[in-house]
Amino acid sequence: MDQKPEKGKKIFIKRHFIFIEVPLEVVWPQVIRWEESEWWPKLCLFKFVRKTPGELQVGTKFIQKMVIPLMPHSEVEIVKLIPEREIELAFNKGMFKGFEIIRVEDRANGTRVEYELQYEIPSVPNKILWKLFCQKLFDQGITIILSALKDYVVKSYRAQ
Repeated sequence: MDQKPEKGKKIFIKRHFIFIEVPLEVVWPQVIRWEESEWWPKLCLFKFVRKTPGELQVGTKFIQKMVIPLMPHSEVEIVKLIPEREIELAFNKGMFKGFEIIRVEDRANGTRVEYELQYEIPSVPNKILWKLFCQKLFDQGITIILSALKDYVVKSYRAQ
């Protein structure tokens, strides 16, 4: 389900990516498990609690938390899932309005994994929290998550 931002809204976009010298078919199963995987960093600022049981699919919902005092939680839902390609989650409630997208792309010598956050922050108090406390920590957190993914996948692939 593709959803477009409302006209006149200022949408911010953050992108992070990592290249992993491992085939896509090895990387994707770990990407799809994202926050429910064994490679998820133990000291990560992001925690996810699944609200809907069963297999990951369009409609699966999570509560997403930044483990920082005073930070509001977000409810996210998988709105798009293209196997071995992309997973998109929409922010339904919480600090952000928008989407986070994790894409994988097969390359000749490995796999490119991209994390993209398209967001707006509608409330003034949340904008202040974001600018003062969270934005830098968020970027650092995504970098740590992508590095943990790469380390785990490379180690697992080499062990085969």
